[in-house]
Amino acid sequence: EASCAVSRQLRAVRAVEEDSAHPEVSIMALIQALATHGRLDDRLLAAAGVALEACAITLERAGHSREAPACLGVAGSSPVDRAHGTPAVSADFPRLGLSVLYKPPGWTVSVVNTDEASASSTSLSGSLAMQDWIRRQLGGGRHIALDPAVSFGLLHRLDRETSGALLWAGTYAGYFAARLQFVAQRVRKAYTCLCHGWAAPIPRLLFAPLLELAPDKDGPARSLIVEHGGRPSCTQVCSALHFVSLEGGKVSLVRIMLHSGRQHQIRVHLAALEGHPLIGDLLYGKQAAQEAGSPAAAWCPRTSLHAGGLGLRIHAGPGGLCEAEVPLPPDFLHVISQLRRGDVGAVLGG
Repeated sequence: EASCAVSRQLRAVRAVEEDSAHPEVSIMALIQALATHGRLDDRLLAAAGVALEACAITLERAGHSREAPACLGVAGSSPVDRAHGTPAVSADFPRLGLSVLYKPPGWTVSVVNTDEASASSTSLSGSLAMQDWIRRQLGGGRHIALDPAVSFGLLHRLDRETSGALLWAGTYAGYFAARLQFVAQRVRKAYTCLCHGWAAPIPRLLFAPLLELAPDKDGPARSLIVEHGGRPSCTQVCSALHFVSLEGGKVSLVRIMLHSGRQHQIRVHLAALEGHPLIGDLLYGKQAAQEAGSPAAAWCPRTSLHAGGLGLRIHAGPGGLCEAEVPLPPDFLHVISQLRRGDVGAVLGG
């Protein structure tokens, strides 16, 4: 019966590839649905990969046959944020067509058609945008860097104030191969954050569905809550170190692994399930800062969240692993330097 089910799914992938005007979108949707319900088979994933390779070849050929839009030219210099620095290539995987970029805090990321949200766009008017830096610094000869239909090669998003590892594809083949791993939920994403209070240092999993709220007239443009009927979400708390702030407030330095990639997932799970909102998070942690009697912005001017690393395997052969760690940026290290160790706290699990 299982073999018959896999055969039916393989035929579905081939049918989608042949009949759809945009087969890559339909293939990704099918794989995501199967992964979400625990029905994804390795044979099906491999078949989807082969189909997506054909899509990538078609797009590469189309890119070489047309000129880049005038508004997306690569001339010019990248804007500079003196407070937080500029992006950089942290690790390069040329055989896979992938690079891990460093995204400084204060830079926005816009992506389309992702598993993280129905419309994951955080660009703000006048803000520093990662896609602009990519087309200026990495766009020469890379048509994907000029293509908004595939998010200029960006594979996922990070919130504006979050720093750290951001995966980018320099080729359509690399993009589709990596996107397939994202929708199949086979990407490792590690984070470090500072939160209010002393979080339990024992490893644990946080399971809670996340539901997006409709924006209020005078409220935030986007926020999420833990709510039955929301999208399944799982956050792994790996370890916690305990500190005390200059004002005497309890603070935890927490290591996180994501098992799903919902927008604001770490921020909502730690605030709603653990009672430990992130330091500097004015959307989900403003009340906690007021109750603690410590305006966190005085010593932590942004949401204290850093994407410390990611890893995914594109294929099983040698050189098929894309994995990189991105160290904490200077502003995050400066905040930590102002804290003193608490009486309790030890890193568990590594």
